[in-house]
Amino acid sequence: MINVIILESVDSCIDKDGNIYPLNCDGSPDLMITCHVDEQDDEFWNTISDNDSTRIYQVLEGRLNE
Repeated sequence: MINVIILESVDSCIDKDGNIYPLNCDGSPDLMITCHVDEQDDEFWNTISDNDSTRIYQVLEGRLNE
């Protein structure tokens, strides 16, 4: 299993490389579907909470432990 940080506001998670995965119904990452954070659309960025957005930047800067 890969280490991810949960992004509750967008029902997704992010890994240390900046890949975003949707969450399955059981809360696990759906590893069959991925999109890099740089490729997220406006809906993603308009929906994400300030806290989750901060966590993304921390992950990308390597400052958030997994």
